[in-house]
Amino acid sequence: IDPHGNLVVASSTQTISILDGNTGALLRQFTGFSTLPPDAIVATEQAIIVADRIHITAYDSATGKDLWMLPATALPSPQLTVSGKYLMHLYQSNALQATVSIIDHTTGKSVWSQPYLSSTAQRTGDVDADAVYINGIFSLSLQDASFRWFSELPLMQQVRTSNAWCGVISIHTNFF
Repeated sequence: IDPHGNLVVASSTQTISILDGNTGALLRQFTGFSTLPPDAIVATEQAIIVADRIHITAYDSATGKDLWMLPATALPSPQLTVSGKYLMHLYQSNALQATVSIIDHTTGKSVWSQPYLSSTAQRTGDVDADAVYINGIFSLSLQDASFRWFSELPLMQQVRTSNAWCGVISIHTNFF
């Protein structure tokens, strides 16, 4: 649901539809996406932001016009999360490494990008006004990606971020 009470729906036909939250009426559609994972769409006050395997694109939520577009990874399952003016783009870089990128979602400009060790089964993140939280076991500063803390949780400990429950594995290695 976007901040205006409209429902944002991704379909298997590579289409995103925005429906009026009160009536269900179709307000607009965006087409031409590659496969869209569930965590690859976020809504802000001004935009619907979508990460497919080719681009991260921000669309004006009122008009549907493109606001900005960035190249994206061709690897599956990107995750987008938004807090304030920051957009977190989390994606698997290769079999053992993921990358978290922070983008100013009002302009599409990159703030920072940081790779870290992660398997595809263990990649989840969240962002708030001050920090980025990865897999529930370490935190980076939202402003400059500086390391904030690391917590060694037991194997497959359940952790709660604002988006979902996830299992994490305690890793006794340097992340960066």
